[in-house]
Amino acid sequence: MELFRSETMQLVQMIVPAEAAHDTVTALGEVGLVQFRDLNPDRSAFQRTYANQVKRCDEMLRKLRFFAEQTSKAGLVNVPMTDVNDKPYHLDELEQKLEELEKELTLITRNTDNLKKSHSELVELQLVLDRAGGFFDDARVGADRGINSSSRMQISGGVGLLGGATGRDAEESLLGSDSMAHSRNSSRSFSEYEQPQHSDPVAVRLGFITATVLTHKCASFERVLFRATRGNMFLKQSQIMKKVEDPKTGDLVEKTVVVVFFAGERARSKILKITEAFGANRYPFPEDLSRQLQMTHEVTARLVELQSTLEASIRHRNAILTTIGHKFDEWLAAVRKEKATYHALNSFSIDVTRKCLVAEGWCPVSAKTRVREALLLANRNSSAQMGTVFQPLPTREQPPTYYETNKVTEVFQGIVEAYGIARYREVNPAVFTIVTFPFLFAVMFGDFGHGKFF
Repeated sequence: MELFRSETMQLVQMIVPAEAAHDTVTALGEVGLVQFRDLNPDRSAFQRTYANQVKRCDEMLRKLRFFAEQTSKAGLVNVPMTDVNDKPYHLDELEQKLEELEKELTLITRNTDNLKKSHSELVELQLVLDRAGGFFDDARVGADRGINSSSRMQISGGVGLLGGATGRDAEESLLGSDSMAHSRNSSRSFSEYEQPQHSDPVAVRLGFITATVLTHKCASFERVLFRATRGNMFLKQSQIMKKVEDPKTGDLVEKTVVVVFFAGERARSKILKITEAFGANRYPFPEDLSRQLQMTHEVTARLVELQSTLEASIRHRNAILTTIGHKFDEWLAAVRKEKATYHALNSFSIDVTRKCLVAEGWCPVSAKTRVREALLLANRNSSAQMGTVFQPLPTREQPPTYYETNKVTEVFQGIVEAYGIARYREVNPAVFTIVTFPFLFAVMFGDFGHGKFF
C-alpha cells in the first residue's frame, strides 16, 4: 500500500460468458477494485441491454419506499431480524413477494383510511347534534316564554320554526335579546322576498343548515354570508373546545359548529356554495326532538362499533408493517445491489454472437490476483462452460487516482477529496493532513484531543 502516492493502475479487458455475466459483476462488486468504462456512450438509458431489469429494480425500490412511508406514518420502527434458515431471495422471488405485500398493505391502508374518515365524520356529527341541539333547546324555551308573556298576540297563517313555537317567536328566541332589532329587520326582508304583500303580518318559515367550519375561517365565513344574502340570514356558532380530526385531511384542527338560518331557495343555494368554498362539512340535523334523540343514540352506537373495527384494522396493518420491518434493510440492500449490478452490465459491450460480453475497466496492479480469483469463483458458481478471459490493454489514457486506505486514513482522505482529488501518481495531500488537521482544529476550537480523534 502506497499512501504517499496513488496506486499504479492498469487498463484491463474481460470477455465474460453471457450466463456468467451477472455473477461476475456481483463478485467484482464485492471486491470493489475495478472501475468499468462505458462502452456504449451513444446509447440512452432506455436503449441499454438490461434496461428492463433496471426498471424492475426501480419499481421494487418504489415499493420499499412505500413501506417505509407507511411505517413512518404508523409510528413504527424497523427492527431487523435474521433467521439462520432464511435463504436469500432471487430477484424474481423478491419482486413477487414485494408485489403481494404491496397489494395487501394498500388494501388495508385504504380500508383503514375509509374507517378513519367515517369515524371522524361521525364524531363531527355527534358534536353537531350536541351543539345545534343546544341552540334549538334554547329557542324552544325562549319561544315558550314569549308565548306565555304575549298570549294576546295572534299571528295568522304562520308555521312555527320549532315544534309548537311560531316563526316570529322562535326567530326572536334564536336571535336573542341583544339582536331583536336586527331580527325584525331581517324578518321584514324575508317577507318582502318570499311572501306577497298583505295587509296582515305573515310569519315566514326559516330554513337552516348545520355544518362545521375551521375556527380561523369563521369570521370570514360569516362576513361572506352576510354580504351574499344582503343580511337576510342569521348565524349561530359554538366553538369546539378540543381539536378534532378533519375527515378530509386527517389532521387535528380547531373547528366550530355553525347553524345558518335563512329564507328562500335562492339564499339556500348561495349558502351551500359558500360552505363548499370554505371547505365546511355539512351534516343533517332533524327539527323533531324525538328524531334528534334517536339520531344521537344511533351515532353513539355506530361510533362504538366503528372504533372496535378501526382498532382491529390498525392492529392488522401494524402486524404486516412489523413483519416487513424485520426484512426491510435486507431487501433494500439486495435491490440496490441488483440495480448497481445491472447498471454495470449496461456499460458492457455485447458480442455479435450474443454469447459473451466484453468489459473494460481500470484495476490496481497490486489487486490483479484478487480480481482473477473473483472471476474464477463467479465462473464456478454460474456453471459456465467457458471461463472469463482477463487480459491487460495498452493505452495512453490518464488512469484514475486510487488510494488504498484503512479506517484511520480514510477519514483524512475523505477530507482532502472533499476539496479535490490529486492527479494520478501525484503526492497525496492526505499524508500532511494527518499531521496538520489536529493542530488546525486545536487552533480553531481549542480542542486538540477532539481533532486528533476526529
